[in-house]
Amino acid sequence: MATLPYRTALIIGAGPGISASVARHLATEGLKVALAARDTAKLADIVHETGAVAFAADATDPAAVAALFLSVDERLGEPDVVIYNASMRVPGPLAELDPEAVRQSLQVSAFGGFLAVQQAAQRMVPKGLAPSCSRAPRPASKAMRAPPPSPWASSRCAAWHRAPHGSWGRRASMSRISTSMAACEVPGGRTPLTSPTAR
Repeated sequence: MATLPYRTALIIGAGPGISASVARHLATEGLKVALAARDTAKLADIVHETGAVAFAADATDPAAVAALFLSVDERLGEPDVVIYNASMRVPGPLAELDPEAVRQSLQVSAFGGFLAVQQAAQRMVPKGLAPSCSRAPRPASKAMRAPPPSPWASSRCAAWHRAPHGSWGRRASMSRISTSMAACEVPGGRTPLTSPTAR
């Protein structure tokens, strides 16, 4: 029996790592799950396993994000859980990073997060609900790890504005969850902590 008081979840920036683990858990709890990514082919296994629905979308394109939410609304119902997990990592020492690469990274991790929070808030405020924004930094990803963590800032800002409506935003830090992808990026192939939900 489902224990979460929600019906539909949308994960933006879905892939085979952290977001797949979250999708499994949400599906187990009885939620209808929508997975959004630029390349939906990589979602085939998790879609088959969980019954989730895949949507192709560019998280940095305002029109594409708006169309994504409308498509989810029509096929699964308005999402009352939204997780933003899209990221673009720029590895290397801070002093040596390519400014244009950092700009593109922030476009994905910051501006894209704002677009998702905005669309989610437009649907959730009337319901007294709030989006959940996640950020999954990786070792040696200076552009992602440098302050301010924009998805976090977006969720905090959204929560502040929605507080009078009785709704709140939360950020889930996934940087210490063990996944096969994270293990490849840590010396020795080991991550600091493990999670029973991360496969």
